[in-house]
Amino acid sequence: MRDFIPALISGALSVSVLFITFAIVRLRSGGDPWSRLDPAQKAQAGENGNKDKAKPVQDYVANRMKDSSYADKIARKLVQADVRLTPAEFVGAQVAAIAIGLLAGIPISLRFGFPIWVGSLILGTVGYFVPSLVVKRKRGKRVSQYNAQLGESTMMLANSLRAGYSLLQSMDLISRDAPAPTSTEFRRVVQEVGVGLSLNDALANLLRRVPSEDLDLLITAISVQQEVGGNLSQVLEGIAHTIRERVRIKGEVKVLTSQGRYSGYVITALPFGMALIISVINPGYMSPLWTFPWICLPIASLGLIGMAFMVIRKIVNIEV
Repeated sequence: MRDFIPALISGALSVSVLFITFAIVRLRSGGDPWSRLDPAQKAQAGENGNKDKAKPVQDYVANRMKDSSYADKIARKLVQADVRLTPAEFVGAQVAAIAIGLLAGIPISLRFGFPIWVGSLILGTVGYFVPSLVVKRKRGKRVSQYNAQLGESTMMLANSLRAGYSLLQSMDLISRDAPAPTSTEFRRVVQEVGVGLSLNDALANLLRRVPSEDLDLLITAISVQQEVGGNLSQVLEGIAHTIRERVRIKGEVKVLTSQGRYSGYVITALPFGMALIISVINPGYMSPLWTFPWICLPIASLGLIGMAFMVIRKIVNIEV
């Protein structure tokens, strides 16, 4: 078995390098703004586009996932995170990460005296969650940036309306002067309206791409003004003040809860760190824990650690 370890490690490294290279190329490639539109919107725009040459595996996965709620959920998260991958490519990334974890678990288990199935199971599980965690982190960071910029953007929108610009012209001005991601999202709204979509539908698409309560408040005010009329610039000034105060209070709450949040991370990581240190100092010392009936102890410990982490997160997660 040990004779195959170098080959397995080489295979895992080759797959990981291939996947990382592919992901970097996809993420760094400048996406066409029209590619973010729905198929119906593309048809309205008269875009036929040149399709890439068929890839058997990717096409097979895409066909199996077509019209499924799981694929729609993945696609929405990828758009919200501004990750230029299709749902089929994301699932392929998860499969590759799982394979890398399973292969990497073999030499690591032999090195630290664990059963092979234990190391492969743990690292394979980690590999399954890594792509989702990366997308979730990018999504959260992007939404936070948008919320931080939304107050100034709303005020800019109100000033433009007061200066005599129309609502669409004001959005186009924001798309040219505001920083990303605000400029990118408003540019998409202007482009969607330009290809025949109504403003309300374009704003609804914006809210799907940026799930923000503050943005929902802004879009609701615009929709109500279009139906009943009124001084939109004055309404937007009040909304801009509200958004700024919410951002300020959220920042203060985040600072006050930072100690509890990081304490949860440290307490959760401490048992795993101690187990790793013990395995390095004395390989095989924890081997009895992976035999029946003692294997119930690490299983119960993982469950209790997970419950404690969730309780701490629930305590420090204060909604504003």
